[in-house]
Amino acid sequence: PHCGNPNPDHWSRIVGYYRPVKNWNPGKKAEFKMRVTY
Repeated sequence: PHCGNPNPDHWSRIVGYYRPVKNWNPGKKAEFKMRVTY
């Protein structure tokens, strides 16, 4: 979907909690990019 916001927040579930991706450490961000959704 397209919201029109030039800088949207991305949230993902990690260890049972939804957290903004921008607050993750570099290692977790790298893992997020490699994830495959089914």
